[in-house]
Amino acid sequence: MGIGLFRLILAFTVVITHTHSFWGFTLGNPVIAVRAFFIISGFYMTMILTEKYTSTKAFITNRFLKIYPIYWSILIITILSCIGAYLTRRNWGELYYLINYLPNLKFSDQILIIISQITIFGRAVVDFNTFGKLPGMFFLLIPQAWTLVLELWFYLLIPFIYKNKLAVISLLIASILIKYTVLSTHGGDVVWEYRYFPAELCYFLLGWFSYRVYQKLNFKKFGLLALVISIFLLSIFNFIQFDIYLREWLFYIALVFLIPIIFCYSKDSVLDRSLGDLSYPVYISHILVNNVVHPLIFVPFSLDRNWQPAIVLAASIALSIVINKFVQQPIELIRRKIAS
Repeated sequence: MGIGLFRLILAFTVVITHTHSFWGFTLGNPVIAVRAFFIISGFYMTMILTEKYTSTKAFITNRFLKIYPIYWSILIITILSCIGAYLTRRNWGELYYLINYLPNLKFSDQILIIISQITIFGRAVVDFNTFGKLPGMFFLLIPQAWTLVLELWFYLLIPFIYKNKLAVISLLIASILIKYTVLSTHGGDVVWEYRYFPAELCYFLLGWFSYRVYQKLNFKKFGLLALVISIFLLSIFNFIQFDIYLREWLFYIALVFLIPIIFCYSKDSVLDRSLGDLSYPVYISHILVNNVVHPLIFVPFSLDRNWQPAIVLAASIALSIVINKFVQQPIELIRRKIAS
């Protein structure tokens, strides 16, 4: 067990936050969990560019094939589930705003909103705008996919800077300055505070530094301890009572050093890699699963909602296993040919 398990636990943190506490327990903070994902992404992307890819085109194509097939699968299932909900309960679910408000918008806005669901990139434009009197995020069918926009921009950027230490350091400093400028001017606005790529880039670039630590040091025998420490720090984050920004950055800096140790320990584990492969589909499917589980199981049977995160997690894992088998595994064959 190692970095793959940690990625899956980070996904669990977000799932629990979006469903219900597990008898008051929420497994850390979803914001730092997402940004920990970004650091791990920066680590992995720097590593595979350094050790695996010689072609920027092959790298970008491969990464897009990792993101889009699963995303499109969840998008299609979401639409089908909304249609099913309307036919059975007269509730459009995530389609509500598209059905009821999209026809009243300008044609150009309609096209933008529809295309953004497919391309992912267009989501950022929708997120940062209002349509009529509604925030753009209301029209997006997979709300948590805002993180994918940031990932994709990072994939497009990292091949051109990962060899240049000065460029990475300069962008890291610039991103941190932008982040605190945004916080001072748009603090409390979730779109600006969490979804503005120039301000979030710093977390990905911390992953670049984490890979440099990996190149210099090898503490494989301490990997299990590093994993336990990482999970512990994530779990107690909300209970530590001092400045939240200082707390965050201490956690991120700790991860810069813990991630390479955990990776050294688990990089040859097939089981750990399989657990890590579940993290993305679990994350991108969990709101869909929750929107199905809650009205079909918890509402009619008046079940204790403390059980909801466990059931949503189990169902999300089951769906993710199916998607990995029938969607991602065939795509993986293509990705391997591109990488070779």
